[in-house]
Amino acid sequence: MIDRRVVAWSWQAGDCLVTMNVSAAYPTRSVGTKRGQVEMMPNNRSDGLVVNPVTLSY
Repeated sequence: MIDRRVVAWSWQAGDCLVTMNVSAAYPTRSVGTKRGQVEMMPNNRSDGLVVNPVTLSY
């Protein structure tokens, strides 16, 4: 994570990466957005996909 910016993975948009200004100080915090819920998660995924620890849920 760079400068409090977190890369969010958008499942609905396929391989689309969305950059959101989410503070890294709250690794378990959920932030409500216009597109849905941003949930923190570990960046080690069982399917081999490595992302910075947020996912976009619609």
